[in-house]
Amino acid sequence: MGMILTAADGDFNAIRALIGGVDEIFLSDAMLDSPAYVGLAELFIISKVNSQTANGVRTVSQILALQPDDLDFKALKSATIYYTAYLTTPGMTNLVNTSVTVGEQSIDLGGLGQSWVTMGTDLLQLAAYALSFLANWQSVEGSMVITSGPTKAGLAPDTIGGFAPYKRYG
Repeated sequence: MGMILTAADGDFNAIRALIGGVDEIFLSDAMLDSPAYVGLAELFIISKVNSQTANGVRTVSQILALQPDDLDFKALKSATIYYTAYLTTPGMTNLVNTSVTVGEQSIDLGGLGQSWVTMGTDLLQLAAYALSFLANWQSVEGSMVITSGPTKAGLAPDTIGGFAPYKRYG
């Protein structure tokens, strides 16, 4: 179970809503609450928050001890929700069938797959924006960039909006 995000708080429903209302059948709570999604998102966001404590930003533990209506609490939670949603977008093109086959002809339903790729970039920028609401947060050019990490076949990291979204090549 995640430290910042939980199914009980409705966080996983928020993630599914952000990526177009994907049904829980395709993206279950158990799948979201895994090291690949919530685990990685929380590690990333925690590392970014911890890198700002010298500037007077509260630690994640201090923020989580606050009331849910506190701005820092909301900013941390929102950034983690947006970043988790971002992590799901590359896989959604494979998880949900976006075409219909009639006889021998296959029809694409409006390029939904590409919409998820584009949505990922937007979600990444929203995660960075949410962190900017933390008290004493100082945006530093390049401070939110992932400099190394795994890549997925056909996808590679690129820098946009202070984070490194996955960019489809080909």
